[in-house]
Amino acid sequence: MLPGSSIGSLPALPELGQGAGGFAMFYVYIIQSQKDGKLYTGFTSNIEKRIRAHNQGEVKSTRNRRPFKLVYQEEYKSKTEALKREKFPKSFKGGKTVKSKLNITPR
Repeated sequence: MLPGSSIGSLPALPELGQGAGGFAMFYVYIIQSQKDGKLYTGFTSNIEKRIRAHNQGEVKSTRNRRPFKLVYQEEYKSKTEALKREKFPKSFKGGKTVKSKLNITPR
């Protein structure tokens, strides 16, 4: 598990927005298609805007699987940490771990 991550325990979702000092935060998020149940993992500095873009069809890779709901997010202070963490759920082992922890079964 990477430092600062919480995928093992999946705590309550952190608050959206900027960090305590007003500095920019970076997010790793997982959304689930309400159409086919599949998951999509991504990274962003503005989670609300990014989820809206997915649901409005502005993201080519998810356009045909709308609508989506946010099922998980993690917050990081650095872009490097977030990009590093984003890779885990996309791996074979990470994908299985995430689905198990979120109690998501394939359709």
